[in-house]
Amino acid sequence: MKSIILSTILLLSGLFSQSSLGGLPHSFSNEMDSNIGLIQTGFVDRETMLQEDALRPPNTPYRYGHIFEQNYNFFEHALKTTLDDGNEVWRLNIKSRGAEAISLEFIPFYLSDDALLYIYNEDLSVVLGAYSSLNNNEDNIFSIPLLRGEMIHMELIIPQDSQEANNIVIDEIIHDYRDILNLWENYESERNCGVNVNCSSANNYQDPVNAAAFLDMGGYICSGSMINNTNNDLTPYFLTAWHCIDGNNSNTFRFYFNYETSSCNGNSASYGSYAYSSDLLITSGGFDPDVVLLEITDYIYPSWNVFYAGWNRSSSAPTISCGVHHPGGAPKKINFDNDQAYNSGATNWQGGGYSPAGSHWELYWDEGGTEGGSSGSPLFDNNQRIVGVLSGGSGACGSGGSDLYGKLAKAFQVTNIENYLCAGGTCPMAIDGTYTAGPSEYITVETPNGGESLETGDIYNINWDSNAESNVSIKLYINNTFNSNIVTNTTNDGAYTWSIPNSVASGSNYKIKITSNSNSDVYDFSDGTFSITASPSVNLSIGDIDVNNGKLDIDMSSESAVSGFQFVLSDYPNAINITGASGGISGSYGFTTSSNESGTILSFSLTGAQIPAGNHTLVEIDFDVLDPGSTTTLCLEDVILSDPTGSALVVNIEDCESVELLSITSGDINFDTSLDVLDVVLLVNEILQAGGFTSSQFIAADMNGDGVLNVVDVVLLVNEVLG
Repeated sequence: MKSIILSTILLLSGLFSQSSLGGLPHSFSNEMDSNIGLIQTGFVDRETMLQEDALRPPNTPYRYGHIFEQNYNFFEHALKTTLDDGNEVWRLNIKSRGAEAISLEFIPFYLSDDALLYIYNEDLSVVLGAYSSLNNNEDNIFSIPLLRGEMIHMELIIPQDSQEANNIVIDEIIHDYRDILNLWENYESERNCGVNVNCSSANNYQDPVNAAAFLDMGGYICSGSMINNTNNDLTPYFLTAWHCIDGNNSNTFRFYFNYETSSCNGNSASYGSYAYSSDLLITSGGFDPDVVLLEITDYIYPSWNVFYAGWNRSSSAPTISCGVHHPGGAPKKINFDNDQAYNSGATNWQGGGYSPAGSHWELYWDEGGTEGGSSGSPLFDNNQRIVGVLSGGSGACGSGGSDLYGKLAKAFQVTNIENYLCAGGTCPMAIDGTYTAGPSEYITVETPNGGESLETGDIYNINWDSNAESNVSIKLYINNTFNSNIVTNTTNDGAYTWSIPNSVASGSNYKIKITSNSNSDVYDFSDGTFSITASPSVNLSIGDIDVNNGKLDIDMSSESAVSGFQFVLSDYPNAINITGASGGISGSYGFTTSSNESGTILSFSLTGAQIPAGNHTLVEIDFDVLDPGSTTTLCLEDVILSDPTGSALVVNIEDCESVELLSITSGDINFDTSLDVLDVVLLVNEILQAGGFTSSQFIAADMNGDGVLNVVDVVLLVNEVLG
């Protein structure tokens, strides 16, 4: 009889999620004969396998095992021992010389209600089972995890003569030549494929770390991550790459969530918790964009501390924070970056397929790299939301090359992934992740969200989506640094009208941040940066003033074309009357100009003409002097200038002008300070054809002050000239 120290046996029924009943095989506590069947595989040349692996393209799953595809009927190779109570014990050994570990896949697989199946390794360190009819499924597929060593044992106990009620066929024997799960605890790596996730530099990224997982597809591995949905109900959706699972049966996949070192500098790691089996929900069917969504059918225990990562489906280039993966099957690693990803070019995946330009995000890691086994791993933006899934690239460990991540945004465009991740019907641009079920508050910035070009002085809409109830604040950031408050408290209704102050400096790295005023942990930034530029400069000023002739110029210096203008020319105190406006550059371009006595000037083109940018006299204004000898201050007010699109230009108005309205000498009609025949001629001409005098000239010519110009004024003026 075997001597067993039970404390040294790892009973996987209690540690992992694949259903089993526990217990020990009959042979462990009872004397059995040596009547045991044997299957022995062919030889696996490890060095040849590793040489082949070195030539595999980077956009392929990472191979760790040689798969012997067979159809071994268990009952044809196992040997039976009949017990005293009539029950039958069927035993079979499976050996693959030189294997670090062995796993099995069964198709078909079916156990009767009274059958119990145990599988254990040679040193009895791990016992799987008891498997039972609970492990049957409609696909009649079953598999076991890797067991350490080159020999494993199967032991089935069934009631007498019930063999026909059971169906067990070994479809695949997987010979692990790498010790992919470090079962022998000999893992060592000095390659620069990221830092261990338990280093202090990863402290602020534990949510992405706890979302990422190691995906074992039987002989091959990839990475992937759990992903949240808008119901926040912990549906076990798992995101990975299409090229990882293509041609494999997702029913036999294993998902290892905590395969990581216990310390920053450690090399040893246990493979942690795993879930077994999944359904394929959506697939991109190729490298455009190389994404699949699985739903794990096993139970995810809360004690595993699995994080269901948030996501961002925006097509704007994201700023990257990290990527979490299992390079070469290593314990979980994290890469860091703080730059914007950019659109990839068209890519030929070394015979594995083609992806068009723009289907992937491309980036160069600041720290870390990727290699086989990293495929399918998540890429996180600066809000720690998934934006892509690794396809491959030239960014091998420490090489400095780039990596390509299939865009989640593209997956939303070309697959029905929205039906699962936006189960509630509405589909926000982004959501946060969660550890717990139940609705959680979110805010998602929609505009400006990256790529926009805004101008100071203009009015724009800020839009967002949110299920939070409290008011929000909106802040402006540049280069990821706070710049100014846009509004500190506004209704959380998804829209705010923003008039950008002229004081905002021109720049190309602006973002906005919207935050719940009741919970500062609920916030969102623009996904990408946008630019703010100063509006075209326009200066308006009062130009030359001819008091005697009642004319003044309005000058303009503009960096933009002008399609219309309006302003008020005011005087304090009221000492002049506006009598008309015309000429200038506006007259040259056929503008229609109107004015009134209160000083309002309005001008526009009926033909769509535009005053070009440059320095111009905009318009000439005629005025009458009401109070000669006084001083008045002229100012431009209520100025509106329109550009050709109908948008108001930002106008800088020059200082007001103080004007001395000179005293008028009776008879000095031409204002040359002398009375002579020239003044007489001007007066006679005005009498014969009235309307040519300004108000100042009229006052000077009205010698008797009766308000009428006639021969009496001529006689009086001649007398003054003659002395």
